[in-house]
Amino acid sequence: MLIAYTFYHTGRITPEQTGLIVLLILALTTYLDGIRISWRFSFVGIFLAVVAICAAYIEEYVWQILSVALAVIALSYYWEFRKKS
Repeated sequence: MLIAYTFYHTGRITPEQTGLIVLLILALTTYLDGIRISWRFSFVGIFLAVVAICAAYIEEYVWQILSVALAVIALSYYWEFRKKS
């Protein structure tokens, strides 16, 4: 991330590009940590990568991402409830 912010401060990339680069770095880090710790972290990493892709290509992406996030949270709670029964 330090390199991305260095590029931003030298004027090589815009603030929007810097945000997307940092989000992709966070997504990759979370995904790789999820391989070691739990599948849920891997899933969060994939979700962050999808958010970065949607932010890059779609102007109004917040409502679409919010609906997917709520569906995934509901599915996760259902999965855990079903697993305990």
